[in-house]
Amino acid sequence: MTERSTDVAHVDVCDSCAGIWIDWFDGGLHAVAVSAAPLPVGSRATQQGDGTCPLCRQQLVIEPMPDTQGGSVHRCGACHGAWVSREHFDQLVLNEPADSTPLDEASGWSWIGQKLQRWFGW
Repeated sequence: MTERSTDVAHVDVCDSCAGIWIDWFDGGLHAVAVSAAPLPVGSRATQQGDGTCPLCRQQLVIEPMPDTQGGSVHRCGACHGAWVSREHFDQLVLNEPADSTPLDEASGWSWIGQKLQRWFGW
């Protein structure tokens, strides 16, 4: 994996397949993906990953991406990062989410508070 800095985040790109790892604190998947584009074309990997989180080694769970035609991400339930394959990355970048209104600072803190309450039961 190679770390790549974008305008909004630091992401990790797989050297063999060009998939991308996005940490939960980097921001919304669509915004981070758009800032990371274009990604290199990945080689056809002969061996698929083991399905575990590259950070904490927990099993990743497949989660459908809203606003795409069959796209999915593999999300870690422990650290909440997301793996987006090169194939699904293109779908993510091309399909703007329905709610793409930028947040002002107060709304952003409110959004973070809601996520923390949901994740930790506060």
